[in-house]
Formats: sequence, structure tokens, C-alpha cells
Amino acid sequence: MPTSGTALSLFQKVMYALGNFAQGVGPAVVIGWLQYFYTKSESTLDGNIVREGTAFLSYAAFGFIAGGARLMEAISNPVYGYISDRTKSRWGRRKPFIIFLSPLLAFTFMAMWFPLYPMAHIANGIWLAVMLGIFWLSYAGVVGPYLSLLPEITPYQDERIKLSEIMGYFEVGGMLVATIVAGMVIEGFADGLNLGFVRISDGYKVLAVAVGMVTLLCFWFSVRYVSETPHSSSKEVPFNFIDAIKNTFKNRLFIPYVASVAFFRIGIDSVIISMPYMIVKILGKKEDLAGIMQGAVIVFSLILFPLVSKLSTKYGKKIIYNLGLLGFAIGLPLFYFTASLPFFGSAIVKILSVINVSFENEFFAAQMAHLVFILGLISFPISTAFVLPRAIFADVVDNDEKETGYRREAMYNGMEGIISKSAAALVPVITTQLFSLFGATSDRPLGILLVGPVAGLLVFLGFLSFLKYPLRD
Repeated sequence: MPTSGTALSLFQKVMYALGNFAQGVGPAVVIGWLQYFYTKSESTLDGNIVREGTAFLSYAAFGFIAGGARLMEAISNPVYGYISDRTKSRWGRRKPFIIFLSPLLAFTFMAMWFPLYPMAHIANGIWLAVMLGIFWLSYAGVVGPYLSLLPEITPYQDERIKLSEIMGYFEVGGMLVATIVAGMVIEGFADGLNLGFVRISDGYKVLAVAVGMVTLLCFWFSVRYVSETPHSSSKEVPFNFIDAIKNTFKNRLFIPYVASVAFFRIGIDSVIISMPYMIVKILGKKEDLAGIMQGAVIVFSLILFPLVSKLSTKYGKKIIYNLGLLGFAIGLPLFYFTASLPFFGSAIVKILSVINVSFENEFFAAQMAHLVFILGLISFPISTAFVLPRAIFADVVDNDEKETGYRREAMYNGMEGIISKSAAALVPVITTQLFSLFGATSDRPLGILLVGPVAGLLVFLGFLSFLKYPLRD
């Protein structure tokens, strides 16, 4: 197999990578803001006291609806993969799914932010369950085939790492929109927006409409300028559904890889979900600051993309990815100390005082400094999670072709999906149960603070899993 060369122009790489912007922005908005929107739809700052508005759903109701929707997506992934691997059309095996399911994905994303009643009501639960369920089902049908194109459009190892890096930039761009920009939109359009005869009542809905339309366009453009390799005997996959699953697990690269991705996803989603609660409930600030803090870790990670690519090329993907997993597992539990014992932040404040930098509220400054320091600490691990999994995935698929003689990218994406998305489905269940049992308010914040240690323990399991990955590069 070639290890160098150029298969794609820069323009083709950029256009294809646009799909990763869409893959990043919609789910990040859902993960980062939907739970907060439905469980505490409004928060107003009255002096130093955060006064809660009306919730559309209880923590428990939202948690089980969101977890159930992600579980539906997880189960659908191998089904889509099996069908896509066996699809024959003039557009290829992957493009039809992206072209025809993207509109449904965009519509349901927008619709879920328009609950039927302005208060807690069973109809809101039904509406959310239907819209969120269809959103995740259509997301699986678009993203699996989209990612399955990568091993086909470039066979070169160096270029796969570079393309994965570019895809990482776009995914980060999507997450920045979902964090910093989203927080600004939510605050900036809190009183709504008039578009001609149409009235959009609040910032969450303005964000939903904008992101939904961008998602549709990005996915369509992502497949406009790349082509699948010509049909060949390696694409005539003869396995039935059960045999296709069995042969996937026979690949010795797959289980260590997919376990690491699943646990990494739990960690990242936990940080995103807990940040609005950390900022609003514990620190007493507004949603726009929560968006900035969510975005800060993404920006820190983005800066390190070239370093991750360079180190991976020099030392191998396995070593660098494992360092990322271990660093994330160590860093996440440190969020626990933000409320009452921000020791990193206190040290930073003391250092700044030496150069005559003072703060009106030193304890709050220490809390913020502690939070920023931890976000900086986990930025390299998160950077490895953006850059390396797609390149590692291509190696997993190539190894399968050597063992079976067939190209089964979509089935592998599907099996990865059912495992990693099942893990992701646990995040809203875990967080809402922690909030319900231990509290998620300014005077009872333990549930929020426990998210970091719990997520860190799970990411450590991912680190142990990837130690068994047999390839060095």
C-alpha cells in the first residue's frame, strides 16, 4: 500500500472536510445546550443570585429521552453501514445517503428547539422524543457514509493524517460555533428576531434555524467535489448482516480502537454538557460566558493540531493517542475542585499579585483561573481526539481488507457508531442522575462537580483499552 503521494487537491480536501463542520456543529449544540434549554429554559441574574425560569421538562425526563434517542442512533449505525456497503447507484455507495437524508437532519434539528408548551408538559416530552429521535437516526444515516468515504478517496498514509487534520479544523470550527458563537447568539437574541413576517421568539431558536441551514449546505458541498473509487470485486460484499458483524469483531485492531473512541467521547461530551451548569449555577454568570469557556478548550486544542500531526508522523499514532487518553483521564477529575478549592487558580492569582495584578473578588478570580488552567491542560488530549481517530480508522479498514478481501468502511463505521454512540447515550443519563441525586444548583452543586471525576474514570478505561492496539503507526 502507498505511504506517500498526493491523491487530492487542497480544494477537494477542504470541500470534503466541510462535512466535518456539519458533523461537529449540530451535535455540539444539542449536547452543549439542549439539556440546559429544556430543564432550565431561562436564568436571570439578580445581584449575585441566579433565579431560575420555567423548565420544559424535568431532569429525569430529559435524561431518558436524550439517552433513548442516542441509543436509537447507536442501533441504527450498523444497519446503515450494512446497507451502504451493499448499495449500488450511479453516485456510488455513500453519496445517496448524504444527499437525501441531510434535509431531514436539518429540519428535525431546528424543530426540537420549538417545544409545544411554554411550561413542563407531557407534549413537550413527546415532541422532543420524536424530533430528537429522528434527528439522531438521520444523523447516523448521513455521517456514517460521509466518514466511510475517507479511506476510498485517499489511500496514502501521510495524506490521510493531513486530511484528518483538516477535518479536525472544521470539526473544531463547528464546535466553536456551538460554544462561543452559540452563547453570544443566545444572549444577543434573547428577545427574539423578526425576519419579515416571521417572528423567532428567542436566541435558542435563532441559533437552531441558522445551524440547521448551515448543516444542510455543508453536507451537500462535502460530496460535490470528491468521487468514490470505481466499483470493483472488493465492493461486492457477500456477508449477510450477522456475518458482517462477526467479521468486524474478528479484526484485532477494531476492539481496542472503538473502545478508546467510545470512552473519549464520554469525556468530551461530559465537559460540554457540564460547562453551562458550572458557569451559571456555581459561578453565577450568564450563558455567554459558558459558551466562551466551552469554546476556550476548543481553541486551545486547535492550536495544537499541527503539533499532534507532527508528533504522530514522527512517533506513531498509537503513542500520541494513548498519551492523549491518559492526559484526559488525569485532567477531568480536577474540575471537581473549581467550587471550593481552586488550588491551581489560587496559585495563579498569587503569582499575578507579585506583579501588582489585583482582583475585586480574588476567590472568583481563582475559580476562573482554575477553570481556564484545567481547560488548557486537557487541550492536548482533546486535540488528539480530533486529529487521530479518522486516520486510525482507515488503518482498521485496510487491515480488514487484507483479512477478508472486501472494502467494508460503512459497516465498520456502523459498528463503531453502535458502540461509541451507546456510550454517548449514557452521558445525559449519567449527568442528569448526578444532578438529581447530588444537586445542580448554586447552593447544592455536588452533582455538577462530580461529572469530571466520573468522566475521568471512564476515559481511563479507554486508555487501558488502547494499550492493546497492535499497530504502532
